[in-house]
Amino acid sequence: QEYVDLLRHHRETGNTHEIMELENDLDESALQLGNLTTRLLDWLFAQEDGLEKEELNAKELLGKVHCANRSLAKLKEIDIQVSAPDDLSLFCNENALMVICNNLVGNALKFSCPGKQIVLEAAATDMGTEIRVIDHGVGITDEQLRTLFVQRQDKDSIGTYGEKGRGVGLYLARELALKIDAEIQAKSILGSGTEFTLSLQTMDMAVAL
Repeated sequence: QEYVDLLRHHRETGNTHEIMELENDLDESALQLGNLTTRLLDWLFAQEDGLEKEELNAKELLGKVHCANRSLAKLKEIDIQVSAPDDLSLFCNENALMVICNNLVGNALKFSCPGKQIVLEAAATDMGTEIRVIDHGVGITDEQLRTLFVQRQDKDSIGTYGEKGRGVGLYLARELALKIDAEIQAKSILGSGTEFTLSLQTMDMAVAL
């Protein structure tokens, strides 16, 4: 849907060069979407037996997230910066974590204007590991923050290029986070940007559960 809305935007502004680039990226993005859908289906089938966790390299995982969102970021002229220690490990289900991170980055892209930057970073904490997605977009009101992760039929959201959405992505991200014993928090300043924090347990804590 985001690509369709971007095509419409560039067509209305007469930007033929951007239209050609966008059309060339559609095939690649469709493949990425198919891969993400497969990961989500894998999760659905695995619910009864729980989600298998494994040791992951944080920097490598964030690199995959960056790659999956690079085409849309380029089209909106948004720079995604990835930061994580080379030796930082995560103990988590990779498919679930990829879906969560891609939803958070996709949300940041949707509400960021051209020329802005998004930071995707991971760092160790006393309680485990935090993955943060920080944007400098339009921000969120206090009222919107209170229902950010709630699935509602009337919750329309329009991106900076007119991208449409129903708020399902963040709801799904939160539900997946609960499945992997993680927590998502958000803070925002209207007009300045938003920061999402995904808190993951240490390997010892996760194994103990």
